[in-house]
Amino acid sequence: MYQSIRDLVDQVAVHIINCPTPTIENAVLESARDFCKRTRCHKVKGSVTAREGKLAYEFFANEPYTKVVDIIDPSKAGFVAADTLTLDQEYVGVVTATLILVPAFRAKKVWEPLTTDHSDGIVAGALSRLYRQQAAAYFNPDLARQESTRYADEIHNTRMTTNPPRQVKQRGHSWI
Repeated sequence: MYQSIRDLVDQVAVHIINCPTPTIENAVLESARDFCKRTRCHKVKGSVTAREGKLAYEFFANEPYTKVVDIIDPSKAGFVAADTLTLDQEYVGVVTATLILVPAFRAKKVWEPLTTDHSDGIVAGALSRLYRQQAAAYFNPDLARQESTRYADEIHNTRMTTNPPRQVKQRGHSWI
């Protein structure tokens, strides 16, 4: 389910010479967090039985390496504020929602599809970030722009596959 970020770091390190590993790790994690947030590719349905005083963030007490950034499709019952994952103190019953996850800050492992299916996008985002560092020896605005374009394309393609556009039903008369 979760895999080390080492593979992604190695893919980036091939292109960036004399860059410290912690700097590459930070760029990879920033890219992965941004990628997950913008594409909503890491969705997990969760449910919890609410008891007095229980909070909805306990949905993911057992999910390591992740952070909840958004909640969609919450059940109406039990939530005071779905955006902050806060449950009504008085509610008792089952609360369900779909949660959007991103890698946690300084995570050493990420959701496995990020290292396989989405690795090209994550690597392009990390390279774009690193090439934009003006004080670094590897500063290169042309390569940063190129990688940024590749990153944006990967985000667009992933959004189209994970969140396809809705089909609009036509109303009215047929003119055939």
